[in-house]
Amino acid sequence: MSPKLEQLDISPEFHIYISNLSDLAGGKERMPFLGRKKELEALMETLLRKLKKNIILVGKPGVGKTALITELANRINRGRVPANLRGKVILELSLNQFYYSRESLDLLAKDFEKLFAEIRKNRERIILFLDEMNGQSLGGSAQPGRGSQIQGLLKTHIASRDLLIIAASTPEDYYKYIKSDEVMAANFSAILLSEPEKDEMLKILAGVKGYFENYYDLRIPAGLFARIFTLAQRFIPTRAFPDKAIELLDIACSKASLKKTRTLSIQHIYQSISSISKLPIEIVALDTHEHYRGMLAYLQKAAVNQTSALEEISRIIKLAKLETRPNTLKPEGIFLFLGPTGVGKSFVASRIAEYLFGSPEKLRIIDLGGLKKADDAEKLIHGDEEGSSGMLIREIENHPFSVILFENIETAHSSVLYFLGKVLSKGEVVDHGGKKHYLANIIFILNLTGIGEAKKGSAIGFVKDDPRSGEIVISPKIMNVLDWVDEIIQFTPLNIEHLKKIAAIQLEKLRRDMQVRYHCQFNIDKDLIDALAGEAERSGRFAHAVSDFIEREIRLPAVDIVTKTDKELKLRVTLEKKRLRVVLVS
Repeated sequence: MSPKLEQLDISPEFHIYISNLSDLAGGKERMPFLGRKKELEALMETLLRKLKKNIILVGKPGVGKTALITELANRINRGRVPANLRGKVILELSLNQFYYSRESLDLLAKDFEKLFAEIRKNRERIILFLDEMNGQSLGGSAQPGRGSQIQGLLKTHIASRDLLIIAASTPEDYYKYIKSDEVMAANFSAILLSEPEKDEMLKILAGVKGYFENYYDLRIPAGLFARIFTLAQRFIPTRAFPDKAIELLDIACSKASLKKTRTLSIQHIYQSISSISKLPIEIVALDTHEHYRGMLAYLQKAAVNQTSALEEISRIIKLAKLETRPNTLKPEGIFLFLGPTGVGKSFVASRIAEYLFGSPEKLRIIDLGGLKKADDAEKLIHGDEEGSSGMLIREIENHPFSVILFENIETAHSSVLYFLGKVLSKGEVVDHGGKKHYLANIIFILNLTGIGEAKKGSAIGFVKDDPRSGEIVISPKIMNVLDWVDEIIQFTPLNIEHLKKIAAIQLEKLRRDMQVRYHCQFNIDKDLIDALAGEAERSGRFAHAVSDFIEREIRLPAVDIVTKTDKELKLRVTLEKKRLRVVLVS
């Protein structure tokens, strides 16, 4: 029988940093453990070795490292292990909690040595589990010296080989802090825990089905498991199986229980994914393949004279989502939009966000124009106030499924663009607290309005004096951006006929909106379209001018009229003597 923590010669002051996994393993509320037969055998075989018997489990967060060790504790409790392991207790030490609880390095070292001396006295009875062998506890801390201090103290005890230690780490931290260190690598045997494949994951969900049915007192149809797998894979890419699928099932069961439903349904799964991803249920419920294949047709409905650009955007995004391996952390697309003012670059970005993520609000704009110094790159990570997030971290956290549009990149410092390139290419960014933020479901667009003083051979951008020339020029610092974007999307300049189409589309949209929102009939004189397009062309702002004019001169005056009464009205927009009027028709 494994001893209780209180039966071991360990000071009570350290008990708050220690969990007795052997006790937890015997609890009635423990979730069933399924699979991992090979990993369990490897675990026990390594613990029985004469040499190099300390183990480090390497796997993504959520892959089941702690669950595997808890199952080992359960088997020890039941005597289903070799004789040398029977009667041992598995204690989990929280390195990070212990690490931050000491005010000084001297006190940290003193108490750490005291704790390990007490553990060593019980070495014949204890297997020590360290579930936090990561950058925060081994050198990646914001507090200088503390991580290296812990690492140095650990090395001493690990190298002595008189303790049985099982540690857990992510692949990144393992290669950075363990395998690259001569002492650590020489004394740890690595066991890799990969994510379960679909068939195994479905068996795991079937295995925990009764556990959740009993807890929530509802029925869980087994037919939902394949959909749970697919949705977790699609909308929770930064977490690992089996944890993310089991948590999704748990959240969905909680929602069903709250509504006093006796049977879990697919709608509860969709609602749960919507809560996690911050996406509308309508988007979550769509078939991913059909949804992405329909994007081009949707974009072409409103964008004028940009067929080639839209085709290339749709192709790259479809490839990223439908043709690559699941769970990749790379952004769905990194684009450089090139074109003169008013050709629809921001508009297309907004349409992409609306189609893929359910709302034009999913277009998030970050203005790089004010980041003109080398150290301004820090503003992307942390804000002006202590502990606050920077502009990039804030958007990633609040809108994990979105389109992020970077404006005014031509005025940003080259160091800012270099830093941005490193972050986007890697697919993750680490804040000053050591937390990783992933970019897996974000489309990034750099908006460039083209701009150079003279043509420079094969440079890229639009000649300033004549945006319709199609000739391109860009500064050298922007040329460096091309190394890390997926595709350069060149938008075609617009002529008067294109502007007429844009005006007609936007006026028709306004007419329908007035009808739906205010029950107002809204008639527009045909000659207004020609006049509006001509004015937009002369302004040099093209489609921007069309949108601004309709908003300022038509929509706002019309809304002002219809909101003064509850009656259904009929309005007419006329152009008389080059003067636009919104009038009430009696």
